[in-house]
Amino acid sequence: GISVIIAYVDDLLFLGTKGPKGHQRDIAKLRLKVKMDDPDVLSKYLGCHHSFSKKTVEGNVVTESQYDMADYMRQACEVYTDKTGLSPKAADSPFAPELPDAQLQEFLAKPGRYQQHSASVLMKLLYAARMAAPWLSVAIQRLARQVHRWTAECDRRLHRLYCYVHSTMEQ
Repeated sequence: GISVIIAYVDDLLFLGTKGPKGHQRDIAKLRLKVKMDDPDVLSKYLGCHHSFSKKTVEGNVVTESQYDMADYMRQACEVYTDKTGLSPKAADSPFAPELPDAQLQEFLAKPGRYQQHSASVLMKLLYAARMAAPWLSVAIQRLARQVHRWTAECDRRLHRLYCYVHSTMEQ
């Protein structure tokens, strides 16, 4: 059988085909070198809550998994507010509405106020998108392309993105 061990700071994640008894042997070997708590079923890993259930679909047993990052997203919104002073409001889309051309040109010509925080607040969301919210990826990546030439338009779009995250993090 195959065992994969993922280590991140003080978390270990065991995956593979060996099953619980095979993993127990691997853990026993690891304990010869590393002091560690007894393993537990995966429930939270790196800010993402995992839940698993089994159901029967057309006579086959299927394992369903759900990934919940509402706590992580709530904390991301708090970090965003701390860094920008802006509180996210309700939004039905991560994409800011288009502006009239003259207003857009004005926003594009003006330096953004939040450039120094842009990479950190975007990467926080990018991690969440990778783990549990892939629908955020396009909006995040479009803004991430701009971190070296951040404008007031980027500030506006970043705020809209965080407004959407704030509005949907419980879904």
